[in-house]
Amino acid sequence: MKARKLLLISLLGMLAAGLYFISIPFTSSLSPNARAHASLPRVSVAEMQPASFKFVLDPRSTHNFPIGLLIIRNEAGSFSVMNIPFNDNTPHVPERWWWKPLYKCPSLKVDFINKIITCPKGTIPDWYNGNEHAPGFEWALNGTYQGKESWIPNLEPVPTKMEMNNLIIGVQ
Repeated sequence: MKARKLLLISLLGMLAAGLYFISIPFTSSLSPNARAHASLPRVSVAEMQPASFKFVLDPRSTHNFPIGLLIIRNEAGSFSVMNIPFNDNTPHVPERWWWKPLYKCPSLKVDFINKIITCPKGTIPDWYNGNEHAPGFEWALNGTYQGKESWIPNLEPVPTKMEMNNLIIGVQ
């Protein structure tokens, strides 16, 4: 009985190892080839100093659905990139309906002292600014929304890879 159990366990182990080794060529072929990698959009970040940020129009967006990129370089020098609704060269506050953002926020900024991304209350529309229930538009530096309103989402991170002085946008 023990020999039969040992034979069954070894057979299943060999089968699992065989499936693993057979799957390697298939999974490695799923990554983009060199031509696809070369065609990915790049954004220059050569001029960015530590503890700085900038907005750029996402090279992958269209004029019908403009999306901006918020590029943050932290104090240590590493980068994080997040999607921001963008229209008329102005960042908008991310909200439930990204395709028609309501709140323009030309002063959306990164506060490295408090470690937040914020749209100061004075920049939202007057009809909402005076409301005592007006939300605080603040996100942590990792993009997590800091308020209580369910209609304001977290900032969506954008996968990037650093190459020379450029961020390659959309790389996994």
